[in-house]
Amino acid sequence: MTSIDHLVFVMRQSPNWESLAKDYEAGIPIDAARYKPAEFIAGFPDNLESLINNWNNFFPVNFFRCRQTLKEIAVRQMHKVEQSVLLTLDELPTLSSKFGGEKFILFFLDDDDWFDPRTFEKLSAINFVNDVCVFPLVRFDANSFTFIREAEDARIVIGNRSNFHFRFQTNNYGLLYPLALSGQAHEMKDHVAASQYADKMGVSDSYFDLIISATNKTPASASALPQFSTPENFRAIIANYVNSLGGLAIPEEMEWVSQPINETLDLFNSLLD
Repeated sequence: MTSIDHLVFVMRQSPNWESLAKDYEAGIPIDAARYKPAEFIAGFPDNLESLINNWNNFFPVNFFRCRQTLKEIAVRQMHKVEQSVLLTLDELPTLSSKFGGEKFILFFLDDDDWFDPRTFEKLSAINFVNDVCVFPLVRFDANSFTFIREAEDARIVIGNRSNFHFRFQTNNYGLLYPLALSGQAHEMKDHVAASQYADKMGVSDSYFDLIISATNKTPASASALPQFSTPENFRAIIANYVNSLGGLAIPEEMEWVSQPINETLDLFNSLLD
């Protein structure tokens, strides 16, 4: 298989944080159905509504505005990626009409994920032969770590090393254009479902020791919200997160994460004002 012409990124569905933030700031009651997932998602707390209310009653930046700001950081970062197109999940069915006959790699991502601006340059030098390309993945949070496929070597590890939890993680798997255009892409939009589907259907992959992406799991991530059940601890949780992320050693090859990290730190420092 020859090299690629461009990258296609598809951002998974998420609530309309901007609309939620504006309505909340205008004093309009927020229906939880506007932000709670319609289907079961592992890691989402059952009492999401009360946890968000706790946040909004304590911090000077409401939860919805916080999430919108994090999304803006991610989108700005994605717009820096050379030779790339950013689509919404609703646009996934248009792949064939938009990119049929072109050579590309398709990545799914969430609204708190980042990619290296030089991803295209780095991947265009690789001769891909399998259906999916897989990479290490950095997860930035209060205890940052790097997902690395078990038994694989790693040139760079930020924080601790962690084995993959699934065959694919959040945003670290790219579908080569034959698979992406085969009508199967919708089966692989979620990394857990994609892992199961790939095993079932005999989808092949190749692993490359090259970090091209990160996920920004802040205290405002759904899975982190249960720790905000006792108001006495709220400031300490944020302060610990800020100190941990701010003190993280970033290797020169990963310098591209510095700006989104600093923007994230600015946001969470404002919660401590």
